Amino acid sequence: MISPDTNILARAILEDDAKQSPIAQAFLEQHTKAGNLYISPYMILELAWLLKSKGFERHEISPILEKLIHANGVNVGQKSILISALNLYAKNNISFTDCLISSDSKMTANANTSTFDLAFQKADSYCVSPSETMTKIFN
Repeated sequence: MISPDTNILARAILEDDAKQSPIAQAFLEQHTKAGNLYISPYMILELAWLLKSKGFERHEISPILEKLIHANGVNVGQKSILISALNLYAKNNISFTDCLISSDSKMTANANTSTFDLAFQKADSYCVSPSETMTKIFN
């Protein structure tokens, strides 16, 4: 099993380096065909951030992440949590980071996510404001 760093994924996807991009693409192809490629959920998170910082829009980022998560021959850590986060991300105007935090909390600990971010609260039924949880705890 081999796990590439995010920069290998980025070079392969962005094709922005004449020397490294073909190497990255060949690396990913070889290890995907062998079925020994491991992608960390943290790598998916970093890749989403990187693509956003490069000017990619949500409708462009979602299919890239989805293709990577569902690729044959790729072992993805916390796959069900990532799929849940990706579904939330594709449907709402909130960051992939927030989606991953909420999905992980919900699926790992059956926990709601407390946030001041109103858009996040509206987008995810598992989000609550801190004042809501304080009221529930102290009343």
